[in-house]
Amino acid sequence: PAIFLNSVGIGTASPSGSAKLHINGGGIIIENSSGTELLFNGASNNANITSDGHFYLLAKTGKKLYLGSNNVDGQIVMNDGHVGINESSPSTTNSNILEVKSSANTTTSAIRITNKDTSAGTDQGAALDFGLSRNSGAFKPQAGKIAVRRALDWTADDANIDAFMTFSVYENNALSEKMRINANGNVGIGTDSPNVKLHLYDSTINSLDLLHLETAADSVDDYVGIKFTSGVGGSGPHAAIRVYGGPASGDSYMSLLTTSDGGTLTQGLTQIHNGWLGIGTTSPVRVLELSADTNSTVDLFRLTNADTTYAQTVDFSLDTNKDLVIAGSSGNGGLHFNMGSRGYFFSNGNVGI
Repeated sequence: PAIFLNSVGIGTASPSGSAKLHINGGGIIIENSSGTELLFNGASNNANITSDGHFYLLAKTGKKLYLGSNNVDGQIVMNDGHVGINESSPSTTNSNILEVKSSANTTTSAIRITNKDTSAGTDQGAALDFGLSRNSGAFKPQAGKIAVRRALDWTADDANIDAFMTFSVYENNALSEKMRINANGNVGIGTDSPNVKLHLYDSTINSLDLLHLETAADSVDDYVGIKFTSGVGGSGPHAAIRVYGGPASGDSYMSLLTTSDGGTLTQGLTQIHNGWLGIGTTSPVRVLELSADTNSTVDLFRLTNADTTYAQTVDFSLDTNKDLVIAGSSGNGGLHFNMGSRGYFFSNGNVGI
């Protein structure tokens, strides 16, 4: 060895002036059956590497451990059990253990989980597992799982490069898939073969509600519903199904809504809290009420027989004389009353049979 005033060189006659010990062409072996520490001491902090059959790289209490590459430190920082990657002060919010940081002015993949198997088939996948323990301490390494797998055999044909994502959780002590997103964007809940954008399935044979829409709105005429928009024109929505509160507290009514201008919804068919139906009115006062607000004859409804032999339509309307008008479209046919034993009676017209 070469010994100089401020440094020692082993394997070199020119030890670096910045190092007290400079070893060239070899390393250091520390061997001791009871474990030996290699200490790094400074005025304000210290760390050590220990060997007792295991390998420890430790920073002292209250100090951070920095790891880096390419002559850049702090790429991995450990601080009191919390790990930061490209983050010198990993957050402890919500008891986070790992924080991965990116400073790019775009969306970045902070973590990548890969499976680089090149075998033929569709069994290849990459997954993230979530583990939980019983009260007894028994550990379940897959209490939950998010996985991405090949949907087809990934050959040289780009048309085969499809994948799907699954979400699984433990139920009755077994991992089972609960939701799947296919390559075409179809989402299945309870099914692994969704054939529409959202496909809900339950395997039980009992009646149940598959979808529940809930709102905290608590005023009369507040609603919760579903809107529909198509490309027929206008910005939409073009239709809706809504459930409203009212007319009294604890009551509700349902309406089907459509538009005639590409966006303004109007209530058409309504069923109120007692089961009565209104067409053109949201407040029917009979089991079925038809209503229209117009300053002319109101065409209420039509009865049609579309058979080629007995073709006939009969229209019911209220005219401007406030009369009920019943009109048939063919030259044949009439009104046929087949009543009970009391016969026929018309009030104010003084007609009775």
